[in-house]
Amino acid sequence: MKKTEENCIDFFRSLVPDYSGEKILVAVSGGIDSMVCAHIFKKFKYPITIAHCNFQLRKEESDKDALFVKKWAEKNKLPYLEKKFNVKKSKGQSTQMVARDLRYDWFKDEAQKNGFAYIVTAHHQDDSIETSLMNMIRGTGISGMTGIPSRNGHIIRPMVHIPKSEIEAYARKEKIKWRTDQTNLTTQYNRNKIRHQLIPLLKKFNPNFLEVYANNMYIWQNVARIYQQSMARLKTELVHYDEGIGGFKISLLELFGRGLNDEILFELIAQFGFNSDQANQIGHAIHEQPGKKFFSKDHVLLIDRLFILIKPLENQTEKEDLYLVDNNLPFENQGWEIDVLPPFQIKNLQPNQDEIWLSYQSITWPIKIRKWKPGDKFTPMGMKGQKKISDFLTDLKVDRLKKEDTWIVETSKGKIAGVIGYRPDENFKISKTTKHYLHIKRKSIYF
Repeated sequence: MKKTEENCIDFFRSLVPDYSGEKILVAVSGGIDSMVCAHIFKKFKYPITIAHCNFQLRKEESDKDALFVKKWAEKNKLPYLEKKFNVKKSKGQSTQMVARDLRYDWFKDEAQKNGFAYIVTAHHQDDSIETSLMNMIRGTGISGMTGIPSRNGHIIRPMVHIPKSEIEAYARKEKIKWRTDQTNLTTQYNRNKIRHQLIPLLKKFNPNFLEVYANNMYIWQNVARIYQQSMARLKTELVHYDEGIGGFKISLLELFGRGLNDEILFELIAQFGFNSDQANQIGHAIHEQPGKKFFSKDHVLLIDRLFILIKPLENQTEKEDLYLVDNNLPFENQGWEIDVLPPFQIKNLQPNQDEIWLSYQSITWPIKIRKWKPGDKFTPMGMKGQKKISDFLTDLKVDRLKKEDTWIVETSKGKIAGVIGYRPDENFKISKTTKHYLHIKRKSIYF
């Protein structure tokens, strides 16, 4: 039994090698696993606080669980935190998944509020095996085969390598009390079906199935580590930040040269919130639908002629495509800065792709700052005759994402004074006779 304690604590120390007495939040449901975990950490005199989630899914039984954990914490003179949740099942998520998300969100909030350096949960080896099998049945990559990670940031799982049978034996030996969640004994949930139906069946083929599978997961974890290192190098080599678009570029030629497939593509774009199904769709669209856009929660991906372009969606506070500005300058809002400066204050007139310099005396007010539209024309500085803005941007080989995010300045008389970030109109350019310069700059809304 001493071996169980040492395995738990030694593994914790290996996961947190720099631990020096920081506060720890221990998640305790009242079940056997979490009660053993809390018992061990208390026995080794770690500065722990007990945290209990009451999801109210079993009504009176849920309240009894909470009271049981609270009394145990009080008896052992440990700080106790509890939160009640109203679990509402959302589309595409099971009740268990929703509860899990609520649980971890609360733990993280408490950690931030009360200065807990680590959050300890009581997941064990059998839990990890069940997770691996669930992922395999649903369909997964190598990472999904590895089960539950022993550490995820500040979330630590010191018993994830300890079999359930060993935990049960330790609880009986130490006379630790716990409460049994009767729903864990049913086959209502898929995890329970794996626990009570699939694993017993697999044990008929191999009585040592759990030990063998645990060893397989250890092998897969090492393979996954090598795979992830390889993917990290590939991301560094293929995904490049481009200041011009305020986002990232992936060269299709380089991608094809590395042997494009959906798995590699998914690894490259997952960091921007795109899922595996979208990776499959994007893989097809590369060959068949150039110009197609895909959206994640906070990024837009566009397939251009030679590149995959990815950038953050615009700041949600900037919802309008048009700003009306009078001559009461300087002007500043969440998206723009506009000011008038005399020539002697100007040291550099080389505009970047978020600004433009115009002749203030040529402007009629109020002006509009808006996205360009099909049919818009102007006379680019240094040229004669008008040119469509669409053709002007195409001649400059501006990619689609950047083209769609291009803004123009329009005077009160409907004349376009310039394309921001590219060129002023010939009639609004700065000359030797310009007394004041109008400077319009778009604030960075990316990263």
